Amino acid sequence: NCTECVDAASMHPRVNQSRRVFRFQGGDDVFMCVRNRSGGVTVRSEYFMVDRDGLYADPADPLLDQPWTGTSRGVYVEGIYRINRTWETGYRYDHLWASDSGPYASDYNPVRHSVMLTWLNSEFSLLRLQYSHDTPNPTDVDNALTLQYQVSLGAHGAHKF
Repeated sequence: NCTECVDAASMHPRVNQSRRVFRFQGGDDVFMCVRNRSGGVTVRSEYFMVDRDGLYADPADPLLDQPWTGTSRGVYVEGIYRINRTWETGYRYDHLWASDSGPYASDYNPVRHSVMLTWLNSEFSLLRLQYSHDTPNPTDVDNALTLQYQVSLGAHGAHKF
């Protein structure tokens, strides 16, 4: 997949009339191995790349305007093991490769690891406990424990209300 778009900076009135472009490319894969109706393994991954060739224009301060060129990339890979009809567990790995030029340049590439345990109460709801270990920059570590309840309401393909 490749999308070419006009950069938002080129829409700003202070930017000259030349075209500012960024290209977004990405791909995703899903692999499923189903043992039976009650369990199996799903592996998902996605990769993206953004290539910029434009100008960063700050509407509040024209002195901060600067070229915005460079490439950023990212990937995630997750595996989910469905133990039975009501329980599943999984692991997810996220990695970003930051751009080395432009207003958001960085020489640090953040990484996050997450594990989860989910109870599937019904086809309409789930309760998930998730732990994430994130290193968003070289000096910080973010450990998060999340309890999530998710419910779906309304008509869908299996049931019309």
